[in-house]
Amino acid sequence: MLHKSATILALAGLLGILLAIPAGAEGHYWELGVGYYQGIASDDPTDEARFDWAVLSESNSGISPEWIRNHLNRNLELNPKQKYMVELTPLNHLGRPERYLMQATIFEYHFKPGVREEILKRLRDTIRMILTNIAQPENVYGFSMLEEIPGNFGAGDQIAWAADPDKVPPILEEFRTEVEQETGRPLVWDDETRLWVGRIFAQAMEDIHRTIREAAPDKKIIYWHHGGYTYLDERGEMPGLPADAPLRSQGLYPCKWSDIVKPGLVDALMGWPEHPERFQRTFRLAERFKLPCFFQVSHPSIMRLNRWEETLANAKTKHSLNLGYFFYCEGNCNRGAWNDDPSFPADPAFNVGSATIPDHVRRFCAQENVGTEIVARYLAPRVSAQIPLSKARPGAVVPLDVLLHNPATPQYFTDPQEAVARNVEVTLSLPRGCRPWRGRATRCSARCTP
Repeated sequence: MLHKSATILALAGLLGILLAIPAGAEGHYWELGVGYYQGIASDDPTDEARFDWAVLSESNSGISPEWIRNHLNRNLELNPKQKYMVELTPLNHLGRPERYLMQATIFEYHFKPGVREEILKRLRDTIRMILTNIAQPENVYGFSMLEEIPGNFGAGDQIAWAADPDKVPPILEEFRTEVEQETGRPLVWDDETRLWVGRIFAQAMEDIHRTIREAAPDKKIIYWHHGGYTYLDERGEMPGLPADAPLRSQGLYPCKWSDIVKPGLVDALMGWPEHPERFQRTFRLAERFKLPCFFQVSHPSIMRLNRWEETLANAKTKHSLNLGYFFYCEGNCNRGAWNDDPSFPADPAFNVGSATIPDHVRRFCAQENVGTEIVARYLAPRVSAQIPLSKARPGAVVPLDVLLHNPATPQYFTDPQEAVARNVEVTLSLPRGCRPWRGRATRCSARCTP
């Protein structure tokens, strides 16, 4: 009986299992499928390779030529069909020290000499580096400028979520002289200044999207919006935001979707299925701009305002513009909350953090039948032999020890019994030039049955 130290998927029974998702629809439905957010701290390459696609964060994964060749290309060997969306992060160490990673904002981009040029150069250099070193550049689906815009880059926390919506935000105070010179009037935080901020933000995003398009003309450009912000052309569409909502309204960023999602510069949208209103909003915007979208399925209950089953069902919605979703996990996803994933153990030992991300990933993938055929190939029983040839002499008997190792564990399955390798048969044959001892057979087989 081969059990938990490593046990195999029953190959014959699992190789034919397909991804358990709704049947295909016309248009872009399920072009990406089920992906993951890069950062699975695991020694098992199938934890990543089994997915249809991946979101790669330039900052979080430390993308480099060596990382691509040693890590990403290894995944492609296991799954040559895997696709990638790369989140570009060209802002680091160009802003103030107190900001996360010293990231620049639109104000450094707009006012500080050399910052705009450096950001656009970094975009070109990173795209070139990725497409040059990845084994299959055709598998790069596309690129996004950061994630959660305009919270990032647009200084959204100060522009749209200020504690005092009538007070000049600190970041504008920092650039007061430059703002007053450009606008030609004293700096006050009124509608005119807000609309000016929206214009420089939209122009910066257009510059960035054009640069990505020039560097990778055959790749998709994804706009990854932060669900906590609304734009001016959403007034009258979102609850609590009437058509005549003032520009000082909380969460309202002073530009329009049509200023950002321009034809030829944005090819897909990022969406959120964890809240009914945001979920409906995603498809509303996708339909308005005739762009496909994908979703982030957040496993941590603290990141959702609906039940886990509802989040997953939303992300699988059969819609012609639904590309698929990616699974986001932090390893401590169950917090004893009403919307925890009920299928996952509440044991704190399985909700530690990054160390338990693989446990969550494997259970989720087993439940959703994600990449089971890849895992089946990788977790096939392995045979190792120990032959002490250093002490062998002509005519002497050389003992042979054979170990059959089963690398699968119950973590990979919904039913732990599936982690048992059943009816495994090993056949050994003597190599040319070797004789069996005392007329024994040159070929023998052994079967292991639990």
